[in-house]
Amino acid sequence: MIAAEDRYPQGNAAKLCAAGFIAALLVWPAVHKFLTKKYDLDPWKFSGWAMYATPPQRASVFVYAEFRDGEEQEISGLFADRVAKFAHRVRRFGSLANTALLARQIYCSSTIEPNRIRISVDFFSYDSQSAMYKRRTVDHFHFPSEIDTKNCPT
Repeated sequence: MIAAEDRYPQGNAAKLCAAGFIAALLVWPAVHKFLTKKYDLDPWKFSGWAMYATPPQRASVFVYAEFRDGEEQEISGLFADRVAKFAHRVRRFGSLANTALLARQIYCSSTIEPNRIRISVDFFSYDSQSAMYKRRTVDHFHFPSEIDTKNCPT
């Protein structure tokens, strides 16, 4: 009769692989919760278990342009399709979404020449103690000098 060690010589490797998988499975919920809180990631994405106890992520994006006279105007409506795509990205990736990409698209496609662009992102998180949503606004400022507009697609 053949010994079990001879039939399955990789037994230790399989055990190590299984133990690593179980360890990762046990640690991932804590890591996911940390990432969700720190970077406003969508708790329903990235195989997080928070999705079973958390409402979907809510976020709004507004774009403002400041002109030479210091006046600031909301220009979200002029770039509604780009702002909507970016808002979807913000809902999924939270504060990790790159606002510079949206600012570059606006500078490249715009006939207006603002002194700066302000992208305002409102994150709404559910507060279980008050049973209400709380809003937190994060503003990102982009100046023409920091955006590469020389290589804009035509």
